[in-house]
Amino acid sequence: MRQRDAEGSTLTDVRRERVRGTATVGAENAWLVQVDFAGGDQYTQYEKTTNCGWALFAETLGPALRTYVPPVTIPRLLVRGQPFRSESVAHSDDGSPPSTMITEIEFVGFETITVPAGRFECVRLHLRLEEGPFAVDLRTWMASGVGAVRAYERGSGEDVRRSLVDYTTPGREVWGRIPRGPLAPTPHSTGR
Repeated sequence: MRQRDAEGSTLTDVRRERVRGTATVGAENAWLVQVDFAGGDQYTQYEKTTNCGWALFAETLGPALRTYVPPVTIPRLLVRGQPFRSESVAHSDDGSPPSTMITEIEFVGFETITVPAGRFECVRLHLRLEEGPFAVDLRTWMASGVGAVRAYERGSGEDVRRSLVDYTTPGREVWGRIPRGPLAPTPHSTGR
């Protein structure tokens, strides 16, 4: 179900995630996560969450499988005010040529938010994804062991807002507690 809010943004108010099993992508064992949106839009992500962060190895977009080398990553520890930038090459099995995806991620802070799926302690991130002439700005709230709980996306000709309605995480790896903070170097003691 799509509707417009008072600001003219398109709202997609239903998003469901289901862990459907595992799959091997390259040499990595990844979780197969099916994501369903209102109106029937659907895609599958091949992802993994570890103590080092989150990685996206591949995803289905329509009938095509796109594999990212190296994987698109979000490090577990980001420093406020210091964007993290990475590049991956997207390989599609539909015969289209490989393309470079540039990802820039900035840690904004911590927020506790409520969406239809419940109340979550989240890390708020700003992301910018660029691939050729295509660019998307994304504000997202990610919860430990769940993934994206809320997302605001701009760049596809309209603003899209998504909130998690329900999810499953059977056997999905969990980061555990995310350290609060801004992370900053601490002064070293001279021992005197």
